[in-house]
Amino acid sequence: MIRKGMAAGAIAAIGLLTVTAAPANAAAATTRAACTSWRTVHTARSGADEVALQYNANCHYVRAYMIDWDDSPGWEIWVYNKVSGATAAAYNPHVVTTSVNDWGMLSHACVQQKGRAKSCTPYY
Repeated sequence: MIRKGMAAGAIAAIGLLTVTAAPANAAAATTRAACTSWRTVHTARSGADEVALQYNANCHYVRAYMIDWDDSPGWEIWVYNKVSGATAAAYNPHVVTTSVNDWGMLSHACVQQKGRAKSCTPYY
């Protein structure tokens, strides 16, 4: 509702926010909805800790997902894109990284327990 005496600039700003906010939010919601189906393409194990490289064909993103781990603290998982250099990591107790763009590129996931050698999946 526009009140009497409102400045023209304020009215224009409200109109601008109202018009542009809906399409931007709708696009973000569509992107999020498209990125819900993850498929494990490779796994790697370091001791009792196992990480999966997961790929989403709908939005062409990858992530590292911890499948199996012991209760000891100190492990880290990460996903790395070989072409762009993009990386996302997660540490105990978080079991999934944020996703990384993998459109037409190669990525892999790694796991490392404190005091052990790292283990990585093949690139996909």
